[in-house]
Amino acid sequence: MVLVDIQQVMTGMMARFYKFKRIKIIWNIIFLLSILTVPSCLMFVPFGDNFMRIKGNLYGDGTELPEVCTMDLFLEDGYKLSRNVVPTDFEMTVSIPLGEAQYYISFICDGYVPVKTKQFSSQNYIINVGNIMMKQVVDDG
Repeated sequence: MVLVDIQQVMTGMMARFYKFKRIKIIWNIIFLLSILTVPSCLMFVPFGDNFMRIKGNLYGDGTELPEVCTMDLFLEDGYKLSRNVVPTDFEMTVSIPLGEAQYYISFICDGYVPVKTKQFSSQNYIINVGNIMMKQVVDDG
């Protein structure tokens, strides 16, 4: 018959438990340090886009506009950044590049053209274009 020393068995089990616990503590420290260093590194790296909230209202010159129109967002040099389908009463978020720039918004509805185009800068993050009158295109042909 084999006699087992309970104290020796318990000591071996405790040693394995504490070894596992030490490894777990080391991994937790490494994880915590990585969580703390990543945001500080990202602080110096410019990335992503800015966002701008645009809201307004389109109305016709005495006639009913279609339910949806198209909004185009341009840079000052004429480069088109986005095209979005908007209802006549709209509020939406668009993505713009980082940095200072001038932007133009143009609206297109079937059979209508805007009376004027709106201009704004990237310093504003909420743009209220207000009421925009759309003039009906008359076909002379």
